[in-house]
Amino acid sequence: MTNLRICLLTDCYPPGIGGIENHVYCLATQLGQLGHSVDVITHRPVNSNVVQQARKLELPLPPANVVVRRSKGMIAHINGADPMIDPRIIGEMRSLMRANGYDVVHGHSLASLLVLAGLREAKQLGVPTLITKHSMTLRPTLPVGISHILLNIETRIAKKWADGLIALSQAAVQEMSAAGLPVYVIPGGVNCEHWRPDPVARRRVRSSLGYREDHVVVGYLARLVPSKGGMSLLRVATRLVQVLPDVRFLFIGDGPMRPQLERRIEELGLQDRITMLGFKPWWETPGYLNAMDIFAFPSYTEACGLALLEAMACGIAPVSRINAGTREIVTNGETGYLITSDEELFQKLLELAQDRGLRNRLGTNAHHAIHKRHSWQAVAERTVEVYREIISRMRGRR
Repeated sequence: MTNLRICLLTDCYPPGIGGIENHVYCLATQLGQLGHSVDVITHRPVNSNVVQQARKLELPLPPANVVVRRSKGMIAHINGADPMIDPRIIGEMRSLMRANGYDVVHGHSLASLLVLAGLREAKQLGVPTLITKHSMTLRPTLPVGISHILLNIETRIAKKWADGLIALSQAAVQEMSAAGLPVYVIPGGVNCEHWRPDPVARRRVRSSLGYREDHVVVGYLARLVPSKGGMSLLRVATRLVQVLPDVRFLFIGDGPMRPQLERRIEELGLQDRITMLGFKPWWETPGYLNAMDIFAFPSYTEACGLALLEAMACGIAPVSRINAGTREIVTNGETGYLITSDEELFQKLLELAQDRGLRNRLGTNAHHAIHKRHSWQAVAERTVEVYREIISRMRGRR
């Protein structure tokens, strides 16, 4: 079967930091390793600080058949996102689509001028188009009316510019049902050779952080924004450290809530029990995940939850708030626990902290489940199947 000429459109790509950035990078790399020719069209790095952070990432270079094309237009800064807003991207996309003869054009996000401009030009040329929906629109952190307005806009955009949709979870499929398009569920992926149980890394990182062997480390890795539930975990941590003298909490991540969390930890006098490490390069996180005994994931809304997948791939038992994405990753009582409230979060963390055998059993099950369903090779192969199905269907229509 012939290899494909694939275009991935995204505002989110390294050296940017985040789940979508990691997803597109890994997808492009794996598609290239499968022999396909891949162009990633994105924008320039946002600022020198991000470039400096990127130098620390030490990401493996993708294969030579993966080419990253960066537009140099204007970029906005909105709630931690950095979408391109330069109208000149429309003409730039017209030239790129006409010059490169893509078999399929795959956009990542429904709220991106860069993505929509590329999809529009591809549609006019008769090139099959797909959009991956990376996040949930109906979420508890937004007013209901606003959520439904945004979902209506997304649905109209998808219906106009896409021939199919890829969703990371079944819940995301349901959100987009009104678009009347074929929707394919392809979960997020993990590099299971990099994110894996690693006893050597565990000993090294725990020693560097001052943890003893008998310390039970509850870890958290996420952007420090309200929707990720960091304050919820801090409230629970404040109770748990009073009950268990050997429990420790490790927060990894950065964001606008970091000063508030640090101030509260200091007010409570818990600096020796709760450590905030700040940002750590994505490619270095396996060592920190392996240093944990339990992974807390109290995020209120997720379409998938990359950090959750990676922690489970490392064999760490998770306790996760139940939402659209996590209920399709964690099997309650078998690969971890799903909770609905801070009280349940406290009870399950307490149960796991007191039972090493239970932690080990759930962590082992979690590792096997992620390796089976979420390896990047499996995700990329399934994505190529969808590409070929969309291409075949569009050819049949013509």
